[in-house]
Amino acid sequence: MYKNFKQCARKVQYQNIDYLCTVCFKGRTERQESGPSICKSCGASETKGPALWRGVAYDEKITAFIKAGAASGPMPQLPEIANRVALDAVKNLAAVYPTGQVKLQEKIWLDAEWNLSPETGRTITLILDVLFLDEEAGYAQVLDWKTGSLTKNKKKLRPDALEGYIDQLEVYALGVLAKYPKVNHVDTAIYFLDDPSPAADRADALSYGRGENYQHVKDRWTRILKQVMSTEEFPPSQGYWCKYPCPYSSSVGGPCVF
Repeated sequence: MYKNFKQCARKVQYQNIDYLCTVCFKGRTERQESGPSICKSCGASETKGPALWRGVAYDEKITAFIKAGAASGPMPQLPEIANRVALDAVKNLAAVYPTGQVKLQEKIWLDAEWNLSPETGRTITLILDVLFLDEEAGYAQVLDWKTGSLTKNKKKLRPDALEGYIDQLEVYALGVLAKYPKVNHVDTAIYFLDDPSPAADRADALSYGRGENYQHVKDRWTRILKQVMSTEEFPPSQGYWCKYPCPYSSSVGGPCVF
């Protein structure tokens, strides 16, 4: 969200504060236990573009494959994964899943100071694609899957593909350290599933531990969150992010001036 805030504060207001419906642009959407969010005004379901739906489908199939590692019988079919290192990681997770150390779609709720919070009092909700947890060893690893993010010829990662992902990894690490006090070290990594290059491994791999660095990162994100939450004006900003198009853009009938 912070990347979006820096790019266009108005989109953050519509999407993350007002939960503005992208169909009627009047009602507030409400998240369901499963499936898309529903607008309380017009009743429309939350819409996603083809790229987002593809990402959701990949997540579901990879999750089903890993979970099947604890069951007997044939394994579900995986989607096409061009990144061979990522494919090996998925297969390894399926093999380890029966140990109970692999958590999928792990939810972590935090308050405004990045401390663990009950769901009803949460300010932040994190959902981790994969969390490998070994509390006895004080170790955890967070993995995140990404689809797309390739150049038009689909041979290389786009230069902007890593933008904002370091922030994402930091936030995930903060969440794990808050929820699991026995964990002292967290490795984080993002895999680009569509990247076919032989050297394709991870978008970035960062490590976090408790101590001065942990407190520095936590304090930094506390300041950022307070900045976002205390903002009273959310000016729109025009840029390449308007061209997807943004679901609130005037080009699709939305309320934004751009």
